[in-house]
Amino acid sequence: MWPVLPEFEMVWNVTACKLYLVLKKELDREVEPNYKFSIIARDGGDEPNTGSLGVIINVQDVNDNDPLFEESVYFAIIPESTKISSQIIQFRNSRRDVNLIANSFDKEVESTADIGNLA
Repeated sequence: MWPVLPEFEMVWNVTACKLYLVLKKELDREVEPNYKFSIIARDGGDEPNTGSLGVIINVQDVNDNDPLFEESVYFAIIPESTKISSQIIQFRNSRRDVNLIANSFDKEVESTADIGNLA
């Protein structure tokens, strides 16, 4: 006896007397981080004996989500007297992926005439 899980299928091989757990669909760590269930075996005796086994499956995350910024466009108005090396804007982003390397930032300038100098 085993649970019904849409992600997995239990396959019983009668000749080898083995039970296999087979993946039926893709897993997503952000949707379901782990699966916990029990498998119970019963023999066919007049007074059946049973044995049980606990199963825990932890889904390891992969880098499948883009970093998300708090805003889609950031604006700043600064006085021309702003000192060199002054912090102008703080950009924040987040990740939905778990336990992966931190985000890095690269600047990408489409047109310095429109955006200004991002040296």
